[in-house]
Amino acid sequence: MKKLIMVFFIISSMVTFSEDGDKYSFFGNFFSGKSSKSEKKKPVEIKENKGSSFIPVIEGEAIPERLEFKYVDEKTKATRFFSIPVVPLQGNDRRPAEIGALENAIARETVREKVTVMMRYYESAFKKHLENISNNPEKIYLLGNQYFINQRYERAKDIFNKNIDTVDNLFGSAVTNRFLGYDNTAIDYYSEVIYMDPNLAEPYLGRGICYRNIGKYREALADFLKYKSMKNTEEAYTSLGNIYILREEYGQAKQILTEGRMIYPNSKLISELLVKAYAK
Repeated sequence: MKKLIMVFFIISSMVTFSEDGDKYSFFGNFFSGKSSKSEKKKPVEIKENKGSSFIPVIEGEAIPERLEFKYVDEKTKATRFFSIPVVPLQGNDRRPAEIGALENAIARETVREKVTVMMRYYESAFKKHLENISNNPEKIYLLGNQYFINQRYERAKDIFNKNIDTVDNLFGSAVTNRFLGYDNTAIDYYSEVIYMDPNLAEPYLGRGICYRNIGKYREALADFLKYKSMKNTEEAYTSLGNIYILREEYGQAKQILTEGRMIYPNSKLISELLVKAYAK
């Protein structure tokens, strides 16, 4: 089974907790990154393979040595030409070689007209590639995971959504939507993951975060309690402590956080929440 690396979430303006697992079947070297709101990042390395990758946009197609472009210079109105070399990528890179070359070139380019023509080609090529691999959930997972790790959340979301026939890709869709702030959509995906495999703990934590974000504290509490019944992690205590504080149930907050501090005495998050609970 694939191992899940820790991903960190902001539970409030001062509290962070993670989705983690020992033998969690999603995203072997899962994703880690900061959300579009305020989430902290813990770097994650993709497991490297030796050699290099020369993936085509369409399987079986020849890969060009160079991509040729032309554009009209805005000032002189003259037609100009330029090219981008297509080189093999590292062996752990799941992008087609053309896509990788274009993304690297676009990131470096400062001439707007050049960026425009490259982007047009890039979007067309990416769409073709996704259509080509859409029936292969493993390729979708690997590509989506890579873009998530690189904090390209919108792109990762689009990739995962191309094939949600597996729990891995459903969970990818759930997490990317949550990182982008689309909590209601994320709840739907998390719920489907839970329906497909109710024995997984992390979807309850993720869905609970979304419920908390949209003010559905009763539903969030239920999910956090379910998560804690499955995994007695630091995150179980911080999530419950936080939701009890939000519900103004300070006695329960003190109780669960005090219990958590006994198990995790070095947890800064639990200590911070305890200060908040006793301040009320």
